Amino acid sequence: MAARSTTLFSKTFNREQNTITGKCVGNAGANPTNVRGLGIKSITWVSTGKYLVTLEDKWAALLQCDGNVIDSTGLKHFRITPSAETVATTKTITLEVFSGATTVAPTRADLAATETLMLTLTLSNTQQKPNGN
Repeated sequence: MAARSTTLFSKTFNREQNTITGKCVGNAGANPTNVRGLGIKSITWVSTGKYLVTLEDKWAALLQCDGNVIDSTGLKHFRITPSAETVATTKTITLEVFSGATTVAPTRADLAATETLMLTLTLSNTQQKPNGN
């Protein structure tokens, strides 16, 4: 599991819960640029609207994955959906990015160079379940 020092900032029922935050800038159908975030090794483009987040360390479980997109050209509607994860073995999370207008069903879409993806990943560093489970 991850051998990193962490800062306790909240109380939780989960044991050894850790949060990784990061971001990247879209590159319209290619690997994103400006990937940042301690614990994130890379974010790569897989296919239209699909990205692979590779973590630096293995984790026991992915507990939560939140994503948001900032578009410098104006307001758009995005949905970030994790479609697969193997954080305990290959250290990866597959994300799908959906975009669409308010009146149109969102479709999978690549992030443009004007769009920044921001991620918050909550991970467990133990197989031990919380008390009471």
